[in-house]
Amino acid sequence: MSFDVNKFKIISGSCSLETYEETLLQTKYLQSKNINFQRAMLWKPRTSKQSFQGVGSDGLKILEKISKEYPNITWVTEVMENDHIDILKSSGLPFIYQIGTRNCQNFSLLKKLGNMKNETFLYKRGMSQTIDEYISATSYLEPGENNVWLCLRGIRTFDDSMRNTPDIGAILTLKERFEYLDNSFKIIFDPSHATGDRIYVRKMIAIAAIAGADGVEVEIHSDPDNAKSDAKQTISFEELDKSIIDLNKLSLFLYKE
Repeated sequence: MSFDVNKFKIISGSCSLETYEETLLQTKYLQSKNINFQRAMLWKPRTSKQSFQGVGSDGLKILEKISKEYPNITWVTEVMENDHIDILKSSGLPFIYQIGTRNCQNFSLLKKLGNMKNETFLYKRGMSQTIDEYISATSYLEPGENNVWLCLRGIRTFDDSMRNTPDIGAILTLKERFEYLDNSFKIIFDPSHATGDRIYVRKMIAIAAIAGADGVEVEIHSDPDNAKSDAKQTISFEELDKSIIDLNKLSLFLYKE
């Protein structure tokens, strides 16, 4: 049995949307692997004002142009304000709305998203959020009426050997405890933000799959060292190829009928 992108979802692309040329390179690569969920972060919440803040709504022109050539793509874009939701809706493009760790308890944003129907939300765990708080907050997103993909991206602890402490155990906990045990929810793991270093990403993808995750969100770039955001944790296309080979091997026992 081979790796099936419908069983183990891969969401990938650069940390932030950059140029048309770079985005197209990523699209061509991902489409060659039958991966249809592509990161397209227009707005970036950055700790430092001096850091790259994203291209903003102007990036929609890039997405529109690429979508005409590659209509199978669903773009995954973080929304930080209510206005961002309206901007994406008005574009007519297919989106998965990502709620980042800094907005995990932005209840105004969660309520507006929850008022939508038949949408998919990638809801990242807060960096200091307990599992109970995380599960409770999903109710704002109206699971059952919308698809809620819980995305674990590491938590903040006393340990600073990685960017965050990878919350692999939370995959097991959520599988056991999450209330909405149907197709409206999935558990996704983000090895890029959980570790903050590309040397760990490949192994963490495999570990997440073994632990029972339904997919991963991983940052890639055609030239990772020169990515505008989070270059250190961004992997190359070739490195993602290796992870896909790993997943093919793991699928022999992960997806037995």
